[in-house]
Amino acid sequence: MLPKSITVTTQEQAREAGRDIQRRNIIEATIKVLRAEGAAAITTRRIAQELNCSTKVIYTLFGGKEGLADALYREGFGRLQAQIVGVQPIENSATYLRGVANAYRQFALENPHEYGVMFGESIPQFKANAESLAVSTHIFMDIVQVTMTLPGQDEDSPEYVIKAFWALLHGMMSLHLAGHLHDPDAAVFDYAVRIFITGLFPSSLSNTGAE
Repeated sequence: MLPKSITVTTQEQAREAGRDIQRRNIIEATIKVLRAEGAAAITTRRIAQELNCSTKVIYTLFGGKEGLADALYREGFGRLQAQIVGVQPIENSATYLRGVANAYRQFALENPHEYGVMFGESIPQFKANAESLAVSTHIFMDIVQVTMTLPGQDEDSPEYVIKAFWALLHGMMSLHLAGHLHDPDAAVFDYAVRIFITGLFPSSLSNTGAE
């Protein structure tokens, strides 16, 4: 027979694993509703209906709609991070940043509803808390760590460079998703990215032109 302390720990681990599965199911159901019905449909009642469960489960695991929206916010940034991490660091900063830009654009185009939650304040009255904002910023600070190790850096602050780069990418994609830039071939996006990158790395002009 197992010692009582080990039995209790095992039972608690099993309960926590079960809660993790419940959280994952709720987040996936929320994403499904978000994509099909829009951010305004994200309520504890609607998600409970989607899962055929009590709203009490959602309140217990997320604390209500605010906590659910925050989980959705973090989920979006986690998926964006996975997309960016897929860009392989190489010994050419300009080419690497161009790959990051394309990955960012692809994520926004493929996940417009999630992007709206992350940046567009599409869920009424939702504001990400300080901890979640720090998580989102951390994604791009990871890029700083990569670019600091690549040749071509000068006296510019890597943190400022990446924040400016993020502002450029976000501005372009926000305009596109809002319908202000009808640019199916990404010509304007490519042009803006090329101008930014060649400002940092003038020698890359011939390698980062719009395709």
